[in-house]
Amino acid sequence: MTVLHQTQITESKDQWAFENSEGEPFSVKDIRKQLAEQTTHQSFVQPFDWNNWATLKVSFLAWRALMGKVASKVGLTERGVSIPNIICDRCGIGREDVDHLFTSCLFARSIWWNVFAWIRVPFLLAASSLADIFDRIKHSPGSSKWRKTVHLVILATVWRIWIARNKKTFEGSFVPVSRSVEMIKEDSYLWIRHRRKSNALDWKKWIDFDIFELL
Repeated sequence: MTVLHQTQITESKDQWAFENSEGEPFSVKDIRKQLAEQTTHQSFVQPFDWNNWATLKVSFLAWRALMGKVASKVGLTERGVSIPNIICDRCGIGREDVDHLFTSCLFARSIWWNVFAWIRVPFLLAASSLADIFDRIKHSPGSSKWRKTVHLVILATVWRIWIARNKKTFEGSFVPVSRSVEMIKEDSYLWIRHRRKSNALDWKKWIDFDIFELL
């Protein structure tokens, strides 16, 4: 009520106003930067590269995964959720934290190996986190359109690893590595066809990762 009493009503038109600490006008990029700076997780401190060819839910999942905010078993226990078993349901070996779920798990690494072989990029055997994989692509030689295309494939891989994990955890259904790789190719192909403003990409060329016409 004190705030309301201090407010003066005028005849001017209402408008939204925003200022950050530097006094700059509103921008989505600045908001994302502020959110990244406020996170307490240190495994991924670089700004996230948003890819407008991917669907928003996929990009959002990857963004949260890179910050360690995905609801893995270990992550849930750290939030106070009681879970009797924190071992990965897919491999049955490691503790299911975010890095294991998306990178270290035997089945996740098998998916990554197949995907990297498909896009003709040597797989980073020393990768221990999702950030390592994204950095591998970000610093690989190639044009900006090539990196954006490969980045899209990486996002699709994160998405399909997550789906396969949930299928096993909540439905008891095991998704084979080969099926996940097939769906990664299909997802990324459909995203490019429908979200990229260009000529249609031939499916047969995409299967061979012949993306010359995209570059």
